[in-house]
Amino acid sequence: MGGAIASSSSGHEAIYYNPAGLAWAEHPTFSLGYQYASFGLNIRDEPLDVQAAPALSLGFSMPLPLGGTMRNKLSLGLGFVLPQTSIFLTRTPFPGTPHFPLLQNRAQGVSILGAIGVQITDWLSCGAGFIALAELNGSIETGPNQLGEIGAKVHDSLLADYSPVFGVLFRPAEDVQLAMVYRDSSEAVYALPVKADLGDEFPIPIPLLDLRGVSQFDPGQVSVELSMRPLPQLLLATSAARVWWSDFTNPIVYTAVPDNYPPQPAPDFSDIWVWRLAAEWAGQVGSTKVALRSGYIYYPTPTPRQTGLHNYLDNTRQIWSVGLGVEHGIFQINTGLQLHLLADRKHTKKESEADTNNAGYPTIHHGGHILVLGAETVLEF
Repeated sequence: MGGAIASSSSGHEAIYYNPAGLAWAEHPTFSLGYQYASFGLNIRDEPLDVQAAPALSLGFSMPLPLGGTMRNKLSLGLGFVLPQTSIFLTRTPFPGTPHFPLLQNRAQGVSILGAIGVQITDWLSCGAGFIALAELNGSIETGPNQLGEIGAKVHDSLLADYSPVFGVLFRPAEDVQLAMVYRDSSEAVYALPVKADLGDEFPIPIPLLDLRGVSQFDPGQVSVELSMRPLPQLLLATSAARVWWSDFTNPIVYTAVPDNYPPQPAPDFSDIWVWRLAAEWAGQVGSTKVALRSGYIYYPTPTPRQTGLHNYLDNTRQIWSVGLGVEHGIFQINTGLQLHLLADRKHTKKESEADTNNAGYPTIHHGGHILVLGAETVLEF
């Protein structure tokens, strides 16, 4: 449904979309899912080699068996996204190299989600949680060993970056729901400085290769969503989100350059509004419930025209999705397909700002599509 389920989710899916929805879960749920993202991006009509992003997902939600005033009021949830090709993967090219920093490294790192939801009244609930992205910290040291041979020592630690999520869910009427969600920014960073010492036989000073940057950046955002049921079988939802892409920083630092080397220009990304529309039609076929779902997202690009050093490529996207859900007894099977269509875009370098040797000079254009497939099975006990 294009992600427009912040006001209607109540089980494991609420861990990410709106932790306040956990409070309305009546039974424990367990989900096992698989998703696959294929990237068909191009630069100057030439296909760009981007690694696909297959991932396994796990989700749990459980109402706590409390008594008294807290009976059926409190629920917990935990979720995992586990890429099938890596724990932490980043490909960050040298500054000025044309690439898609918002898309190429997405879904290539482990993430963990946890949340709690509390039902305050019969029409109001709130929730809080976190999103943790994997990040890498360490060093590489090269130098002579006791035998005089050059070797290397690698030290690395896999850490986590935690970002809070808060949500509120109103149910002013039986068929009307309003959700508000705040999600803080999160980033997967890496730092792997390389120190080299060739020993007394080769007294050549080698500058520190300070390899560090940001592999994945998810901006902070606040969203408001309204859903309603004009018919018992029909659910409609619409949402608007303010996304703070202006916090985006350069994904890699300069390394081993003179002190007087000019710094990288700031990315100057813009804050944007993201719009979503969704619909679900649910009906009964015997004792089986069948739901048809669809969604649409308008995601304008936050990147400015690339007229100088940088070639941060990004396109306004129209995202279409369809899905099918089947529920029988305690079993559910959900499938979905999402297609991102990138509007063609062209940049022209200003000779006063860009070196004629820049890879984007004199013009560069780009576009493409992304296809995401997903399926999950759910048990509701």
